[in-house]
Amino acid sequence: GNDLGVLHLSQEEGVFHFVKVTPPAPTPTPHEPARAAPVEIHAAAHDPQETESRLRKAYLHLNRKEFQAAEELARRVTLHDPCSTDALLLLGLVAKWRRLPDQAMHLLRQVTYLAPQCWVAHYYLAELHRQARDADAARRAYRRVVQLLTDPLADTGTHHQRLDLPVGEIRLLSEHHLARMSRHGH
Repeated sequence: GNDLGVLHLSQEEGVFHFVKVTPPAPTPTPHEPARAAPVEIHAAAHDPQETESRLRKAYLHLNRKEFQAAEELARRVTLHDPCSTDALLLLGLVAKWRRLPDQAMHLLRQVTYLAPQCWVAHYYLAELHRQARDADAARRAYRRVVQLLTDPLADTGTHHQRLDLPVGEIRLLSEHHLARMSRHGH
């Protein structure tokens, strides 16, 4: 029930705990020439400036509706950091704009699991649930948005990209949808 593809349940000496999923290191096949030394790949993969640069470029592509380019850059980040809330949020937004609601919801749920304070992910989840006519799930998500946005300095849960979203308007929209759902019995 809790498998979001972020953490896996592990057991050691009768104690259960979650462990972070890390992708296996690529190994060259006999038909494929070796690329760079693994040490170089590892060092480049964890360069915070490279991650930030990729995410900034990905958000620029997303804003230009260049979804393929945005997705490719975000996926590169998740190869080395599968728990990057920035990259997962971006991938969720790409899926939303590509009209892939199930994929978008899955990715946005991962973000809310990793960063429960990410009101942006909760808001887009609410929108997707409302569009899918799942009123109960939409109400829960909108309530969470309103709750999180009572703080004027609400955290987006992202680390590399500042999202310039109109916080006051998002809260009012969420309250409006909640009120409308209550009036119409949805």
